Amino acid sequence: MKTGKGMIYPLGATVADGGVNFSVAADSGKKCELLLYKAGGKAPFWKTVLEENPCSGKIRCIRIEEGECTDWEY
Repeated sequence: MKTGKGMIYPLGATVADGGVNFSVAADSGKKCELLLYKAGGKAPFWKTVLEENPCSGKIRCIRIEEGECTDWEY
């Protein structure tokens, strides 16, 4: 899955311009992962670690460049 630099705000998942931005607050020094599931799925079909940098403060973010995200859960 192709990813890019996310936007800090708004927090949560935001669909825009053919992709999805994920932004969450997580304490420094703690591991933070994004897991994506197909709707109703029991196991993730994709996961990644949200790094502390280059986002800001406690906010970690990522953009997923994917058009077909209507059946995703996180």
